[in-house]
Amino acid sequence: MTYNKSGRSSSGGCGLNLFMDSLPSLCGGTTNMSDPISSDEEEEDMEMFQVQQHHHHQQQPALDPMNVDSYVSVHLPKPIGIRFEENNSNYGGVFVADIDDRFSAAADGTIKLGYQLIAVGGKRVSGMQFDEAVMQPIVDNTEAEVTLMFFTGSAACLYHPSSADENEEWLNNFVAMHAKKPSRNYVGIKDD
Repeated sequence: MTYNKSGRSSSGGCGLNLFMDSLPSLCGGTTNMSDPISSDEEEEDMEMFQVQQHHHHQQQPALDPMNVDSYVSVHLPKPIGIRFEENNSNYGGVFVADIDDRFSAAADGTIKLGYQLIAVGGKRVSGMQFDEAVMQPIVDNTEAEVTLMFFTGSAACLYHPSSADENEEWLNNFVAMHAKKPSRNYVGIKDD
């Protein structure tokens, strides 16, 4: 299993206009320009957007973070073969940076690069730092299997400030309800 805390990309340039123009289409809403962010925050947002756009080879459809169809859940045997990276500090949380094709996440095929980790085994971890979101509930957990829930959109959409309070309550309820009915899609691991 491979994990990484960096969450930074040195990929090619992306102008602020591309980021601001794309944010509404990624989230299915409009950008609130009455709440400007500092140039440091703009730079961090652009870097995160570049990482996530690099991981998505095609344009994502508009995703509503309060729609059950914007989430996927998997139950996987360990090792899962997912490398997580931290989102920038404005958002917190972690996203899928890589999937090793020799392990269970690749065999399952549900998880895609750029997905945001929301819950592990019924415990909400979205917005948490790397160690709290990944190391403690996944790596240090001695169980042979793990249930993971992901938001299929970007961090900018999930943690967008204009809807943060509404999302928070809805997501807490959604994770709690889903924890009562875990998915049981067992997958095998490819032997090379």
